[in-house]
Amino acid sequence: MRKLAFLLYDNRSGSTLLSALLSERAGVAVSHETDLVPAVLEVPARRGVLGVSELVAYLYTETRFAELALDRETVAAALRRQGETLSREAALHALVRHYFETHAPEAEAWVVKGPRLHYHLDALATVFPEATMLHLVRDGRAVFRSKRTTPSGYALRTGEQDVMDADLVRAACNWQRKIDLVDAFDGLPVATTRYEDVLTDAEAALAGILETLGVSESGRERSGTRAAFVEHQIGHSYHDLHTNVAGDLNPAKAVQWQRDLRPAEIEAYEALAGGALDRYGYERLAEAESGVWQQARLLGLRLRREGRRWAALGRAMRRGDAVRLLRGKAFEWKARRSA
Repeated sequence: MRKLAFLLYDNRSGSTLLSALLSERAGVAVSHETDLVPAVLEVPARRGVLGVSELVAYLYTETRFAELALDRETVAAALRRQGETLSREAALHALVRHYFETHAPEAEAWVVKGPRLHYHLDALATVFPEATMLHLVRDGRAVFRSKRTTPSGYALRTGEQDVMDADLVRAACNWQRKIDLVDAFDGLPVATTRYEDVLTDAEAALAGILETLGVSESGRERSGTRAAFVEHQIGHSYHDLHTNVAGDLNPAKAVQWQRDLRPAEIEAYEALAGGALDRYGYERLAEAESGVWQQARLLGLRLRREGRRWAALGRAMRRGDAVRLLRGKAFEWKARRSA
């Protein structure tokens, strides 16, 4: 029986490397990175059902879906086999099946890769009750270091100067929130892999994942290359972000953030997201009594009291009392000027 899995990760966590390593195996197919699942779950529906024409038109406005190399008419035909109107569940089943039957019909395991799956875990458990979650975690401090130096999708499309995330507070809260969502989820089996363990011993890390996916011995044999995955599965505008995927694995990359982040930034990040760092075995470097640590911790506690930290952070920033600048060993609180 074919296994379906969803890959959960934060951006800049090594998901492309892990996907490329899995795709080398004959029995595993990993999708292009796509917002297919969130798009179907979030598209407005009339009385709980979706019209095929409207759904197809909506999907092809999503850049990553358009890069899936699926013919528009065949997508519409696959959906219409379920009827002119269909539920979100039926649409997702039809689209996932059509994608993999088009690209990898012989694979034993299908892995759907998407950056926003964390926010739809309960829906995925309802729609795909036999699926498995593959949870990839990278040290949040390394994730932040990478995000603030990596061009955003907007920058890649427009040529403007912009990075994924240069705001330490937002990055730390967002990283921990995704971790917390997965840790609290019990609707489907979750198999967690650390990016650092992939760099250190890729064969051991992959063996555990392949066992989880139930891939046969013949399916574990190599039949592809990481370079081929990057060429065919990564959108052309994103190729420059993944030039190292096909190269040798370098465990030193796991600690590069220690050289690039300032001590005050490390302290602040650990104060905001230390709980998740601890749970996944990432050692803290900062002392817990500095002024930076205390102020960042107070901000984190306030955001947690307000409930959803991401929404609370947005409200705090609009009020003008979020951390705005980080200088030396202390946070500087700066009110936003009214227009």
